[in-house]
Amino acid sequence: MDGKYTWLESGAAPEQALALYGVANPSPPQIPDYTVAAGFDYGVDLGAGRLKLGADWYRTDDYVVASPNDFVIDGYDRIGAFVGYELGNWELRVSARNLTDEATIVSGSRALGGFILLAPREWLATVTWKL
Repeated sequence: MDGKYTWLESGAAPEQALALYGVANPSPPQIPDYTVAAGFDYGVDLGAGRLKLGADWYRTDDYVVASPNDFVIDGYDRIGAFVGYELGNWELRVSARNLTDEATIVSGSRALGGFILLAPREWLATVTWKL
């Protein structure tokens, strides 16, 4: 992605970034240069049922959080996976998100002194019945 400002209202923070923060040509917030996602689902018949496997990977580049460009979020990866067994109308699935259990900051404010983290590793078990 190639985010940039094409017009700024007089007095807007990005318009004043050079005078107030010493930042020339600030980047628009929340726009990384790239994001990438890939994944797969695979199934194999086992007797009366079906074993299902899958995984996904997400990667984002660094990005700024606010127009002064003073809070940069480092690029990060997220990996998830699942294993399931389907038998007739029923499926039992165990899955995990954030397998690496990384503490990832995705937003925040230097002025307010806080930040927002993505969830730590999560394990889920689901039972599904299909009509």
